[in-house]
Amino acid sequence: MKRLKKCHKYVNELKESPSPAVNFAILTAFNLLPTWIIRATTLTNYFPTVILSNFPGPPSGTTGIGGWPLVDTCFTGGPLRGNIGISITILSYDDALRIVLGVDKAIFPTDTMTVDLIRGIESEFEFLQY
Repeated sequence: MKRLKKCHKYVNELKESPSPAVNFAILTAFNLLPTWIIRATTLTNYFPTVILSNFPGPPSGTTGIGGWPLVDTCFTGGPLRGNIGISITILSYDDALRIVLGVDKAIFPTDTMTVDLIRGIESEFEFLQY
């Protein structure tokens, strides 16, 4: 529980910092550039090696097309481009987490290694429950 509180405090401090607004402003300005410049500068990504994304899912009780209730949700993770070797995408919906993990074969050449990482992530989330 101590680690969860520390993570929660860190995320709240990050939300209140100027970083999100600065990143949003930079991305907004970048998107105003002509398409050929954007494509020329974003085809490869040389900086990050791991990406972690956390998305809140739709509110409980959401209805889909035709008014049918949303029972569960499915989504995909981000692409592994450039030097990004591991991509972890988390979606929270209806008091549960959905996690998508993408790993470059150069990092984990066997499926067993990827399964071990998944089990490690699961055990960390189980640890946070107590």
